[in-house]
Amino acid sequence: MKLSYEGIGQWAATFACDDLAEGELVKVSANGTVAACAAGDDFCGMVLSVSRGGDACAVALGGMVTLIVLVLMGVHIAVALGTVGFFGLVACLNLPKAVANGNYMKARDKMAYAQYLAGIAFNNASLGYVHAMAHQLGGFYNLPHGVCNAVLLPYVMKFNLIGNMTRFKEIAIAMGVRGENLSCSAAAEEGIAAVQRLGRRLGIPANLKELGVKPEDFAVMAENAMKDVCSLTNPRTATKEQIIEVYRQAYEGE
Repeated sequence: MKLSYEGIGQWAATFACDDLAEGELVKVSANGTVAACAAGDDFCGMVLSVSRGGDACAVALGGMVTLIVLVLMGVHIAVALGTVGFFGLVACLNLPKAVANGNYMKARDKMAYAQYLAGIAFNNASLGYVHAMAHQLGGFYNLPHGVCNAVLLPYVMKFNLIGNMTRFKEIAIAMGVRGENLSCSAAAEEGIAAVQRLGRRLGIPANLKELGVKPEDFAVMAENAMKDVCSLTNPRTATKEQIIEVYRQAYEGE
């Protein structure tokens, strides 16, 4: 399965199955309304599952590393919220099963639980630059929020690593990385790679270029991202130039 974005306000998806020829397009508006769907509602549900599941993963992960959790909260509350986010992220590993078979209720149930846990974490701990930057993409290009989060996530993780390497090692373990014998930095890097592999498995666009984003908009989007309330609790403070650079990396897929 390969999902891509063509034009403002519509998903374009290429999918191979018995009901849809290779390369045939399925289009769904940014708010989920079906414009044309040769494969029927099941496939359109798949597209929405990818988008909403990507948001759940980003929220669960973001709730583990915000400034509120790492600095401002008492240690017991921080550990509790980190644990909630951890298990939310573990539950998100059911997303490929839910996308592959929308009738697999166990996977659907686990994803509902993942979203619930992620909600607890971020409602108490806030979020960070992934969401602050994704909000700008949604506003400028009418792109699905969960997809923007999923594309940005590994690049913002890379930027944020020095904010708390230990917590990023925990994220890697939640993503299934065997980190017992790895240093914090090595495990954290493997965690980023695991997030990227999950995105590829789900057909998430590889970069912002595939979503039709324009480099000339990076500067104003970076300015607006810095004003977004989510930016206040990112574990690492960024300059406008650094946010532009993260957008550039996500655009090129570096």
